[in-house]
Amino acid sequence: MSTIDEVIDQPQPGTIQFDSLRPFAGVVAVVICGVCAFVDMYCTQPLLPMFVQLFHASKGAAGLTVSSTTLGVAVAAPFVGSYAERYNRKNVIVGSIFALAVPTLLAATSSGLPQLEFWRFLQGVLMPGIFATTIAYVTKAPGKFTLRITDADGENIQAALIDNQPIISPAWSPDSSGCTCPPQRS
Repeated sequence: MSTIDEVIDQPQPGTIQFDSLRPFAGVVAVVICGVCAFVDMYCTQPLLPMFVQLFHASKGAAGLTVSSTTLGVAVAAPFVGSYAERYNRKNVIVGSIFALAVPTLLAATSSGLPQLEFWRFLQGVLMPGIFATTIAYVTKAPGKFTLRITDADGENIQAALIDNQPIISPAWSPDSSGCTCPPQRS
């Protein structure tokens, strides 16, 4: 005879289940991390006119404070995506947040534009670890719907769920290790 906990823990047909103790808290944490990373990325944009005056620089040179961060993200993202797949994503995200704090604080101490651009580039290198995730999408073939999950770099495509009914509303598990899909039966 099964206990009530065993019955509750059994997956429903057509559902991929992962740990869902605090799904709302996990979603809120991921949203906050993403928002803060993008705020950090573009925080110098409203300051560009001040940088032109303060550092006696051209508008293009001041604009590099934004572009250098974007370049750092572009350089590091493919590597971080692969790294995040080998290690616990939560540890990668938390480690990146703490590591990102260092160049962010040091950027505030910059005495010149080149020094600021260096710290901004380093920020960009560290940012992909915060939003290095897996991508999920649904494909449709005649009589078959497939939920596919891929690494952030587009590699390692896996079929997470194959069903003859449409797969609607997949959602990330709180630890970002996979998706949950409610059953879509009529």
